[in-house]
Amino acid sequence: MTRTSKLKRVNRVALAMMLLGGAFVPAVPYAQPVFAINGVSASVPDRTTVTIVKLQADAYNSTVPKVNENGQALTNTEIGALGTNVRTLSNVTFKWYKIPEDKLNDPEWTNEKLMAKTEAQLDALITGNDNSGLLDPTAENGEVRFIRTKEQNGTYWIIEHSAPSEVSAGYAVPFRLTVPLSASDGSGYLSEAHVYPKNVTGKLPSVDKDVNQLGSNEGSYNAGQDIQFYLKGTIPTNIDTYSKYDFTDTLDEALDYVGVGKVQFGTTELIKDTDYTVTPPTTDNRTVTVSLTSEGLDKITRSVSLDKRNHPSATEIGNVTENTDANPFIQVELKAKINDKAIMGKGIKNETKIVYKNSGGNHHDPNDPHKPNTPPSTPPGTPDTPPETPETPPSPPVYVYTGGKRFTKDDATNENVTLSGAEFKLYNTDQDETPMKWTDGLIAANKAAIDAGKFKLAVAGEDIVLVSDEHGEFEIKGLGYLPDTSTTAIGDGSKQYYLKETKAPTGYQLLTSKISFTVSQTSYYIDPTAIMSATENGNATADKVHNNKRPTIPDTGGIGTVIFIALGLGLMGFAFIGMKKSKK
Repeated sequence: MTRTSKLKRVNRVALAMMLLGGAFVPAVPYAQPVFAINGVSASVPDRTTVTIVKLQADAYNSTVPKVNENGQALTNTEIGALGTNVRTLSNVTFKWYKIPEDKLNDPEWTNEKLMAKTEAQLDALITGNDNSGLLDPTAENGEVRFIRTKEQNGTYWIIEHSAPSEVSAGYAVPFRLTVPLSASDGSGYLSEAHVYPKNVTGKLPSVDKDVNQLGSNEGSYNAGQDIQFYLKGTIPTNIDTYSKYDFTDTLDEALDYVGVGKVQFGTTELIKDTDYTVTPPTTDNRTVTVSLTSEGLDKITRSVSLDKRNHPSATEIGNVTENTDANPFIQVELKAKINDKAIMGKGIKNETKIVYKNSGGNHHDPNDPHKPNTPPSTPPGTPDTPPETPETPPSPPVYVYTGGKRFTKDDATNENVTLSGAEFKLYNTDQDETPMKWTDGLIAANKAAIDAGKFKLAVAGEDIVLVSDEHGEFEIKGLGYLPDTSTTAIGDGSKQYYLKETKAPTGYQLLTSKISFTVSQTSYYIDPTAIMSATENGNATADKVHNNKRPTIPDTGGIGTVIFIALGLGLMGFAFIGMKKSKK
């Protein structure tokens, strides 16, 4: 036999071996031929070594699952052209099952039937220690060897038992392998070969949360005022294989759930109950969940091309200030409000997570790279009990605040004399002519002071009127202030509000000008972080509001003045009588 004819025979054998996994190539370097076959012997070898080399990529071309029709060697360039960012994958564990000889032609044991079975179902179907086993995890170069002696020859079904969490869609997994490996022309047997099952991998989703506006991590609000949170999640490169992508947000006890606003990616708004569902919190569970449906995931998959996925990335998502079609991410608007459990000046911490699950390597449809196959109730290759769905670490926390202020009404000349009964209306700015109104949230936050008589007629929609009590004390809680964005400190900042006296204490002059006061992190409690309950009394120094007594006209002189006035009146009387007589 000539050298040329031998080479042709080896190539024909190699082409037949494509049935094992889509492609057989040596591990390193990629410049070697597609098929690495060492030795074609006329007799069955004492040992057959199949080297499984696990590949991963961000995405594969649609032609990858097809057989290499001509069996020619692939260059590095051709290997790279299989997809985007093709590389080996470590820490993947394969499991093998030996198919009983009497089942090889059974219609219930076809590849299609076996692929539909779970790992637990395969364990129940194929029993015995010699009939199944785990291979070592793939090494750093993606390799693991499956070695069979002549006595162990037979037909095997090989699945992925476990893989890193970022691994999803796969090609040529699971696969059927018959040992010994026969040459296609029947001339002999192969002692070695390489098989290259492939996976799609992608960065895991990363989560972030903002408040008030994208890119902001703190804000301050009035009690009961709607707060706009923004939940943000990156779009993994392998989003097409995800079967679960849920935002979960557990609200602090000082926050009440209001609702979910827009859900979008880029500039595209998703449709509630079609593209996503909302599970609101309950009395026993303060977690709100926003879940993308299969329709929503599919819409994102088809709309966002691979080059735009994971942009923004995990390191960028926290600072992004705009959701664009060029750099899209998944965004949820969550609304909540501060309730009466808020401690004045103390940050209310809030964070979110993403609970996710991709469909695994057995469900990708290579004919439609956008959409995974619909899996059975339990995905093949996984246990009967659904695996625990992983979740991202919580987002960096955002903080919201509300503040308060304490006052004392006293005599301008003697601060020890406190004054009761003074009434004040509250204004947001010095220019405002309309006083601030009661809301249900402000009423709840100030309930203790209302009950103590420090307010007048607390009814939603009516003017807020503060009243000094018998000790001259009055206060207001639940006012927002402006965080200082120029510093890295959490919760600093302040806001000016104004009081206008509408009724002075008895005997005192009414103040003619508005009084300014400052609400800040420490305007109600000296150290809010040390306060454990919103019911604790404020301990910050109260602002003093002074009043002057009303001026009076004092009596002057004594009894002489009275006599002088009486004599004057008497003389006037005599003059009047004399005038009347002269006229007669």
